[in-house]
Amino acid sequence: MTSAEKYLRGIEITKEMAPFLAPRLNELQPKFPEIIDHTIEYALGDIYARPELDMRTKFIIAFTLCVANGNRGNITGYTKHLLHTGSSREEIMAILIHISAYAGFPAVWEALGPVQDGLDAPDK
Repeated sequence: MTSAEKYLRGIEITKEMAPFLAPRLNELQPKFPEIIDHTIEYALGDIYARPELDMRTKFIIAFTLCVANGNRGNITGYTKHLLHTGSSREEIMAILIHISAYAGFPAVWEALGPVQDGLDAPDK
């Protein structure tokens, strides 16, 4: 697949992921075109486009890693992605409980604010 094909596939993936993602990328595009183009082509058009895992599973993995690594800036978005792909609040809480056994309670406690923001977001 060429770079241009991956980029176009990345644009398609943004529509599949969640309704709030494309506007956010469009907002950041003029300020950070190199990063946004690379994100669309590589992260979305190549990695997220891989067929071996469904989108919900990919989001569970990304959410888990963001919580475990203390990446608060992405936890809200992945919470919204999980809701968009059919996860319930109860499932998200179960994921957090499971994470606490491996990443520790402090990581989960630090994630609670961003998770709540994702649960409360009007544009899920």
